Amino acid sequence: MSEDAKKCTRCREIKPVAAFANTDKAKDGISNYCRICQSEYYKAWRINRTSPTNSNNPKQKSASDKVYRAVKRGDLIKPDQCENRTPNCIGRINAHHDDYNKPFEVRWLCDGCHRTWHLENGPGANK
Repeated sequence: MSEDAKKCTRCREIKPVAAFANTDKAKDGISNYCRICQSEYYKAWRINRTSPTNSNNPKQKSASDKVYRAVKRGDLIKPDQCENRTPNCIGRINAHHDDYNKPFEVRWLCDGCHRTWHLENGPGANK
């Protein structure tokens, strides 16, 4: 293979280097996926990823986004510890909304306590 061509590790086709994006992560400075494969990969990733703000509920997304931006601006302080402070606290701290219509009224719960809360209470008032 010449220096002006590269094999895509996804589609296995040999393509000109111009068909690949530049990246600092590869030894040669060129992405391992061609631009077409990389585009397909990220489209699928965006559809399939799961996150609290990747919700079908617009009120949940709006409330989560407002809290995220307020924390970034410094208007809302995210504590280092779960509000429950039980010995079983695990994972990162999440903002739990009892009511999505009040986006800045949150309880800061760790992953474990947040999961437990929803197992015991279901979706709560946010049905």
